[in-house]
Amino acid sequence: KDASLGTLAVGPPAQPPALVEDGDGFLQISADLPAGWALAYRAPGSGPVRAGETLRVTLRWRVGEAPAPVGRLCAGACVDLSPPGGAPGAVLLDWYEVTLPPGVSTGTVMLLIDWGGAGNVLAEYDVQAVDHLLTPPPFAVPVGVTFAGAGELVGFSTGAERLTAREALPLMLVWRAAGASDLPYAVFVHLLDAGGRVIAQSDRPPAGGERPTTGWVAGEYIVDEHALVFNEAGADYTGPATLEVGLYDPLTGARAPLEGGGDFVILPVTVEVIK
Repeated sequence: KDASLGTLAVGPPAQPPALVEDGDGFLQISADLPAGWALAYRAPGSGPVRAGETLRVTLRWRVGEAPAPVGRLCAGACVDLSPPGGAPGAVLLDWYEVTLPPGVSTGTVMLLIDWGGAGNVLAEYDVQAVDHLLTPPPFAVPVGVTFAGAGELVGFSTGAERLTAREALPLMLVWRAAGASDLPYAVFVHLLDAGGRVIAQSDRPPAGGERPTTGWVAGEYIVDEHALVFNEAGADYTGPATLEVGLYDPLTGARAPLEGGGDFVILPVTVEVIK
């Protein structure tokens, strides 16, 4: 049963919270902001990046008396800042993502806040070159199904159609991009037993994260290697198994739809699991 232990009064802090604490990874920005406003940030460390990669930035605002500042977070592309509302003196967190576009130039790209003329550089990154494959690579079996907003699964090759549950099942998928997707899709590949249970799988972004769908260029081909590892449910299974493939948003789990309906495709191959 619930029991009342008393009444708790919640009021403002005895002193305003600090914008930056020792060891918390935030750095304060030196900018001419409206009266009372201040800003600190935490951003990914400098290093190599690729087109389609998403940079995630945490901002910590001190709310001022004046209207909120207007700015954009940029790194090859830009997103508008929307400072949170609150009482003057409040310290509030805010989160942003900016995705490097497919056409971002190789070399140095700056992550910065643009205040409409003046700017603050938060970090610098080295954009790595991406080889865009414009002719279809060899594969064994055609598929030819299209996932809306992403591209076509052109075909596949599997390195084994007969294996034990102690082995990983190698699979190469070939995608043809429709262009950069709005969402950073991951690929799921499931091996299903005769009853439809998942007995082995691989879930990861295309090409092991080297070719995020948000960086795909229309018409290019992406070679996407997977190794399906058997789970506990598949450890003792023997018999025929099928492969299903699809795309999903890792943040929500929502799957990309097929243009003809549904959200996955069964590959035209049967895998035999033996002892």
